[in-house]
Order: sequence, then structure tokens, then C-alpha cells
Amino acid sequence: MIRELCAGLLTFAAGTALAADSGAVRKVFDRMDVPAGYEAVVGSAELPAGAAIGRHTHHGTEFAYVAEGEVEFSIEGQAPSRVKAGGFFKIDTGKIHDARSVGAPAKVVATWVIEKGKPLAEPAK
Repeated sequence: MIRELCAGLLTFAAGTALAADSGAVRKVFDRMDVPAGYEAVVGSAELPAGAAIGRHTHHGTEFAYVAEGEVEFSIEGQAPSRVKAGGFFKIDTGKIHDARSVGAPAKVVATWVIEKGKPLAEPAK
């Protein structure tokens, strides 16, 4: 385990050095420890113009980047907020939320850190 971790860190460090040499830029949005019993799921959501995902929740935290368009997020107990392409947002574990595209189609790339064995999302009750 230690050997694999060290190899992974060296690979990341080498990749970071190469990125700096090439002019590429990495942008870290957030960091989080992943406790035992959780898994990271990476995916995307594509929303047609004016479409909404529907109120739902996750068994973990959602970290997301708006790759295209503009998205309005409604998180229960908070005022709605909008995030344009290039923006980042985070939704805490168990928060009921919804997302809809504003005007044009939108694409969101997300990483969910959820409890193993649980569904990615569940409709809000």
C-alpha cells in the first residue's frame, strides 16, 4: 500500500513538473479526505436549454465544475445561485437540491464522494 501511494505521488509530482514546463495550468477547486467505506464517482450531466434535473440528494458530497452554459442551483434552505461555465460549486452530503440550465444547454462535470453500495442519487422526499 505504501509503495503504491509513493509511486502515485511521484507520478503526480512528475506530471505537475511537466505541466509547468509546457505552460499548462492546473486549477485545484477543493480537497477532501475520503473516509473508508466511501468511493469517488466521476461523471457529467448534460442539461438541454431550460431543463432541470429534479430535486434529489446524494449519500455524500458533490464537487462540480460547469463546463458549458450556466446553471442555477437550488439547495434547500438557501437562496438559488447561478454558476457560469468555468465556475465550481460544492453540495454537502444529504442536502436536497436541484439544478437547471439557464438559457442555453449546460454541461456539468462532477465528482461525487458517496457511501459504497448506495445509489449515486435519490429523488427528494
